[in-house]
Amino acid sequence: MASYDMDTDYDRRRVSGDGKSAGVAQAEQHHPYLVLRSVDEVLAKARKVVDAKLSTAPTTFTDNKEAYKELYINGYIKGYFDKIAEMDKKAVVPSTAPSSVQGATLTLKQVERKANEYVYYIELADPGHIDGVQTAEVVYPLGEIEPAQAFASAGYAVSASDSTPSYKAIVPLPASQQTKSSRLYVRNVKKK
Repeated sequence: MASYDMDTDYDRRRVSGDGKSAGVAQAEQHHPYLVLRSVDEVLAKARKVVDAKLSTAPTTFTDNKEAYKELYINGYIKGYFDKIAEMDKKAVVPSTAPSSVQGATLTLKQVERKANEYVYYIELADPGHIDGVQTAEVVYPLGEIEPAQAFASAGYAVSASDSTPSYKAIVPLPASQQTKSSRLYVRNVKKK
C-alpha cells in the first residue's frame, strides 16, 4: 500500500482522485434504483468508506489522516454526484409519443432530475378548447418548498406582467405519497 505525504500537492491530488474514483464506482452501482440524492447521505457513505480504508492501512500510510479524510471525502462526493448527473442525463429520453384522450394531447418533452427537484417539461394541445399549444413545467420538489410556492394547497396565481400570462398551481399529492412539505406544482405555463 502506498504512503501519502499530505504536504505535497501531488499526493493531495492523488487522494482526491482516489476519493473521486470511489465515488464514481459507487454511483455506477447505485444508478438508477439506489441513488442517494442528499449530500448528507453521500457524505455519510463517504465517511464510512474512508474510515474503513484507513482502519486497515499501516500507520505509515499518511502523516495526516484528517487531511487525507477531508480530501478523499470531497473527491468522493464530487465523483458520486457528477457520475449520477451524467447517468441521469443519458437515461432521460424525451418522449416523442404523446398521450391523447378525448382530443387533448399531452406530450412529455424533457425530464430534469436535480438535487432539489424533478422538473417535467410538458406540452398540452386541445384543439377547439385551448388556443394553440401550452407549455409548462411540472415540478416535484425533493426538499422544503420555497415560501412563494406554498401559498395554497390548491390555488392558482396569474401574472399579467407581460402579454402571455403565466399560471402557477399547487396540487397536493395523495396522503400516501406525501413526505414532509412535498407538493407537486406547475410553473411557467406559456403559449407556444
